[in-house]
Amino acid sequence: MSRTRPAVLIAVPLSLAAVAFTLWMGPYWVDAARQVVAEQRWPAQRAAIEEAAAAVRLPDVYEPVPCPTPDLGGIQRCWRVATTATEALPDLEAALEAVGVADLLSSVQRLDGVGAVGAHAFGVVEGRAVQLMADRGLRDPAERPDGTDRSQWFSEGLLVRLLADTTAP
Repeated sequence: MSRTRPAVLIAVPLSLAAVAFTLWMGPYWVDAARQVVAEQRWPAQRAAIEEAAAAVRLPDVYEPVPCPTPDLGGIQRCWRVATTATEALPDLEAALEAVGVADLLSSVQRLDGVGAVGAHAFGVVEGRAVQLMADRGLRDPAERPDGTDRSQWFSEGLLVRLLADTTAP
């Protein structure tokens, strides 16, 4: 019996220390393992995102144009169309649904006294954001007519942008 007591006095604190250490370091180990798995999966995920973005097709009335802003990182394509944001939204949703974008959300942005100034369809491919945004750009202040009619501040038609997140994990 005398030998059992010292063994218990050593084993119990060591066991408790091991459990405490595991609980303390466990979240780090889980995050590290998830990061390794994400890095291993990334090439296939990126290919799927690029494939989906390249497959986005809008109706023929949407004219492809160079994107006016610098590269934001990731995939970016642009179109111009002479329509309203409300009329464009179903086209944006259909284009994303056709390429398999999941969890699709959409909205129309309105401005008091002006009406619809933008539309946005957003979804996910391989856990990354893919979105189509259509908005009426602001005219240059020198080109705006005098007065307070805010509807004259915006250019005619819409600029539609496809953005896809391809930043590595």
